Amino acid sequence: RKAAIAKAQQKLEKEKIPVGENYEKLREQGQKPFSFEDRKPKEKEVVLSIDVNISQGKTGRIAIRKGDDPAVLASNFCRLYQLNETMRLTLQTILEQQMAMLQTEPYLEE
Repeated sequence: RKAAIAKAQQKLEKEKIPVGENYEKLREQGQKPFSFEDRKPKEKEVVLSIDVNISQGKTGRIAIRKGDDPAVLASNFCRLYQLNETMRLTLQTILEQQMAMLQTEPYLEE
């Protein structure tokens, strides 16, 4: 008897159709595949690309986009290539000079 009751309950649970305030609406929409395309931040256009000689035969590239902070760029680059504070300050100065030159060029102004 108990087995028959348990079997009947399992059958009811298996055949149960969920209902709720949004269930029917969501069911009508159908399923669509998940995509990261909607969440991708739009990258700014690269304004200038600088090659930095780190050591003999080793070169790193810094892409400068409009609105980038030279201190952050230099810090990230030096952390990536394990460069010291003196190199970071030198690189930051160079990036500031290059970015200042970009801002004075008339064809880049909007």
